[in-house]
Amino acid sequence: MPTRAQLAMIHIAKKAMAMDDDRYRAVLGRFGVASSKDLTGRQAAALIDLFGQWGWRPVTPPRKVEAVCRPAPAMDKTRYINKIIQQLKQLGRLGQGQDLLAYADGIAHEMFFRDQPNVSLSVEHCTILQLVKIIQALEIHIRRLRNRNPVAE
Repeated sequence: MPTRAQLAMIHIAKKAMAMDDDRYRAVLGRFGVASSKDLTGRQAAALIDLFGQWGWRPVTPPRKVEAVCRPAPAMDKTRYINKIIQQLKQLGRLGQGQDLLAYADGIAHEMFFRDQPNVSLSVEHCTILQLVKIIQALEIHIRRLRNRNPVAE
């Protein structure tokens, strides 16, 4: 019995080759069956190969590209995320669109997942304690910049 994938390929090939029903039945008759469901797995593979010899090539469907969306922060984390956004504005590091918090994502990765380069992390995934540590790190960064460039009063 052919697999579902083999049956799908057979019917896709039939349609792609614009094969009418009479010709398709004649091809199936070569294998001694009246329906593609009656083929064995080997016969189905042979039929697919036959279609390939006639010029049909399976087309791989385009991969679905999932939209990259930032996760919504939990309600208890919202004020911490907003504080991080304010700090990034002060630093001039606030991104645009999906990259709004990219700088903070990098800080979170460096602080908590430095040893794991394959981990993709956004600040929305951080715990409240981790968010507080990011806020503290950004605050230190802001103070250092102020001390380097004091504003003339």
